[in-house]
Amino acid sequence: MHCKLSSSETCFVPELVHSLNDLDPSMMDIPLLPDIEPAQQLELENESFRLIHFHTMINFITTFCFCQCNGRWRYDKEDTKYSLSTRLHFSCSRCLDRQAWDTSPQIKLRDQSHTVILTKERAHKEPKNQPLINVRATLASITLGGGASLLDRFFGFLHVPHLMTHRTFDKISRKIGSIIGIIAEESKEKSRHTEVSLSEEAGAAVNFVLSKKNIPLVHITGSYDACWSKRSHMHHGSASAGTGVIIGQKSHKVILHGEKVAKGVWKKVKDHYCSRNWHQSAKAMEADIAVQCFLEAPDHGMIISTLIGDEDSSVQKRLRDLEDVIGPIKKLSDFTHIKRNFGSQLYGLHASFKGIKMD
Repeated sequence: MHCKLSSSETCFVPELVHSLNDLDPSMMDIPLLPDIEPAQQLELENESFRLIHFHTMINFITTFCFCQCNGRWRYDKEDTKYSLSTRLHFSCSRCLDRQAWDTSPQIKLRDQSHTVILTKERAHKEPKNQPLINVRATLASITLGGGASLLDRFFGFLHVPHLMTHRTFDKISRKIGSIIGIIAEESKEKSRHTEVSLSEEAGAAVNFVLSKKNIPLVHITGSYDACWSKRSHMHHGSASAGTGVIIGQKSHKVILHGEKVAKGVWKKVKDHYCSRNWHQSAKAMEADIAVQCFLEAPDHGMIISTLIGDEDSSVQKRLRDLEDVIGPIKKLSDFTHIKRNFGSQLYGLHASFKGIKMD
């Protein structure tokens, strides 16, 4: 989101106030700016870059292109305490009028999480304004699977002043995550309605034992698998978080999901937002998430009577133990896992039969 004054010229703030006179007046219906006195030395290096919201910059130029006394504007200082957003201060050399310009607009970002603990004071407190560039940068880092350290390295190479602390990053990411969670729940609800409708049209069985929401339960087929925060395959089980999802066979969309987080603070702390909900091994996460999803399914008007998944025996055992509650489950094997297991067994023959050549 670099600000570009033309198709080939990138604008950076240390020379911004000196390059305003170079703008073509035909681009904006404003007169040329008066000469600007040389600015004092910046605290930061002059060759560093800034991220500038273009529309905000144009509004500032068109509003304050002239001082009312027709004096000269001069650049005073830069305030960099707003992480990626900076505040530039200008003053008039004649009347000493002062103006400030934020390089990024600001928005209010409220934590929508249902698990956050709010005191009476915090419950009625308006959220503070956040620079939009900080929110977008945090969301980009989350999307790329990184954190505050990723932003530190990235903007360090770009030579962009970046003063976002890990605490600020965590606050913004938690608020973003709560909003994403609401959107995800709405998306899953739509997918469940689609899956139930398509299953009924295909002639799926309907159990007229009413659910908690007083609606009949439609038998559907779901595909289940889980993943961990630490990539591993049948070797390590030390991941601190795991996620499992069930995808409807008809809609090909996520209809149920669950997550387990084992990482937390191992000492007594004050009331805080905590996502920890798991105290067992990482390998047991997959089976427990599967049970959680199967138990939640009747609340949404469906019964998962057929499961497509891998050959994980722990998941199958936990589900068989719950057949009295969720009913009998037909197990189908996923083609990708069958092919992988078959290939592994073929290669395993070489260990038992040395005469087999591996080409």
